[in-house]
Amino acid sequence: MLTPVLSRAQEPEITVSSKAYKRQFKTMLQRAEEGDANAQNSVGGAFAMGDGVVEDDEAAYRWLRKAAEQGHAAAQYNLFLLSTQKRDSENTLEAPVKWLQRAANQGVLQAQFRLAEFYRQSRVKHKKRRERAAMYYAMAAKQGHASAQFYLGWCYDKGVGVTQNESKAARWYLKAAKKGQVDAQVNLAVNYIDGRGVQKSQAQARRWFLRAAQQNSAIAQYNLGKLSQARASSRGNIIEAYVWTSLAAEQGLGAAIRERELLRSLISPSQLSRAQARVRRWSKINSDNAQFDLQLESRRSFPVTEPISGLEALLPKKGKADSQR
Repeated sequence: MLTPVLSRAQEPEITVSSKAYKRQFKTMLQRAEEGDANAQNSVGGAFAMGDGVVEDDEAAYRWLRKAAEQGHAAAQYNLFLLSTQKRDSENTLEAPVKWLQRAANQGVLQAQFRLAEFYRQSRVKHKKRRERAAMYYAMAAKQGHASAQFYLGWCYDKGVGVTQNESKAARWYLKAAKKGQVDAQVNLAVNYIDGRGVQKSQAQARRWFLRAAQQNSAIAQYNLGKLSQARASSRGNIIEAYVWTSLAAEQGLGAAIRERELLRSLISPSQLSRAQARVRRWSKINSDNAQFDLQLESRRSFPVTEPISGLEALLPKKGKADSQR
């Protein structure tokens, strides 16, 4: 179990043979011992990840805390990551979240989003947790975080922590949708169907449902099937309706399963054969993409974290970073 006060670390065991690296690390360690916060964060990160030295959680905690106490934003966020991932199961989030809060207030994007998530999910108790969730989503959204933009749109859509405003909701959904955020694409499409915060447009609804459906969103696929069915005056549209509905049904969406049976009674045998061939092609593409995503995830050092970029921070081990690109 990690403790906030630890004795001075012993001479670190460097695991790389490069003399240049050894000199560089020893210089960094000396700077850290002299109180340089950037160096303390880098040394802490090296110990946390076992990057060139033997992995040592206690040494990592000690150096990251030294930097964090000096107000180093990246170290504060990294200390939160280390504390939550390595902590004893009986510990609570209370202490680590204090570091997360400090990093968020200094503008660390990932800290802002994660703190907003904690408030939204009630993992951090506060009498105004909804307002705080919306506030931190807004901070991250303004820095361009796609999921934060979606959730800020959702807050305005539902009136969670902010005054309900359909136009603002649609604007934030659009920002996130353009970045490929699937939930934002789906919600924006629904807004175009209903004319909520935007002018009604079947064409725009179809456009955003299609983008989400191509990312394997079952809800988008089902809705795209319904739109195609509504316009199914030609052979192409009834086939398209079946394809998208079937793809959603294959993911277990109940409404799509029922709708697929209805479409089978409307489609000719030759059309059904063509549609099923398209479904098989899409299913293989989706399966290949899913396998690729799993392979990437399995190579991540910290699967559930998002290390800070642009700052001296916890970095993946050498070789793993390249494999993720």
